[in-house]
Amino acid sequence: MQSSDETAHAGQQALVDEPMQPLSPEEKTKLDERLSHRPTEKELVERHVLLGTGVAPALQSAQAALVRSRLEDGLDRKLEHRPTEKELVERHVLLDTGVAPALQSAQAALARSRLEDGLDRKLGHRPTENELVERHVLLGTGAAPGLQSDPAEREHTVIDELDAKLATRPPREKLVEQHILTEDE
Repeated sequence: MQSSDETAHAGQQALVDEPMQPLSPEEKTKLDERLSHRPTEKELVERHVLLGTGVAPALQSAQAALVRSRLEDGLDRKLEHRPTEKELVERHVLLDTGVAPALQSAQAALARSRLEDGLDRKLGHRPTENELVERHVLLGTGAAPGLQSDPAEREHTVIDELDAKLATRPPREKLVEQHILTEDE
């Protein structure tokens, strides 16, 4: 029993072995009409039916195989010179986090999210301006902190206020009399 491939091959062989008979006028008209509607080579190239390489169609598959082989060889050479993971870590291309490289971006996003959450929490507990004025961190001038006096000016103000208070302080004898100081101090 013959397979379908063998039957098809035998049918094709019979067509080749038979002498060609002249076409009838009807067949000739039909063939002429089909050939008149046949796409040009340029149209076939544009529709990607033919390769527009300028190479004979019989050699196009060999040319495609050669191009593919050259690409594979080039890729193999590049992969041979590919830096190791250790070199990439040393050059700071990869992070040495102990996590697979595919997961490193997710790990970085998680760390950033945790940092943002921590900052939001801290900003939520941040003291108000009035609390900072009460703690003497800010001056109660109502001006923005950048417009308030600088530390050197504040130091001179404190020194001037201290000098004024020292000038009006009570004498030592009065402080002893009030039991603020002892006799031997």
